[in-house]
Amino acid sequence: MNDVPSPPHALVLLIDDAGFERDYVHGVLTARGIEVLGPFADSRAGFAAIGNVPPDAAVVAWSGPPADRQRLSDELARRAIPCLTIGDEPRPVVLDTHLPRPFAAFQVAEWVCVALSTRVIAN
Repeated sequence: MNDVPSPPHALVLLIDDAGFERDYVHGVLTARGIEVLGPFADSRAGFAAIGNVPPDAAVVAWSGPPADRQRLSDELARRAIPCLTIGDEPRPVVLDTHLPRPFAAFQVAEWVCVALSTRVIAN
């Protein structure tokens, strides 16, 4: 835990319809010095946000209608934004990594740090 340093100036999109889980992950990411875009409770709000401020990575516990989820998934893939999905559903094939429930928020933070360790983060 905490073996990989936090990337400088990282912005991570966070979408999760479960309030406690959303706050839990948000708290751990920000404690690691990772800036969070959101958190948002649904895919539509997250999709709208990435049009204005593109994130370096995304953490998504799928919510909302399948068409909204697919639209978000397609946009993240089109922009080559690494994405960690969280949940009980099978992960979309197009996205990078899936973390089943139950999970610990440090696992999410570690994934972000590893996923972004090889990417150049915009200032």
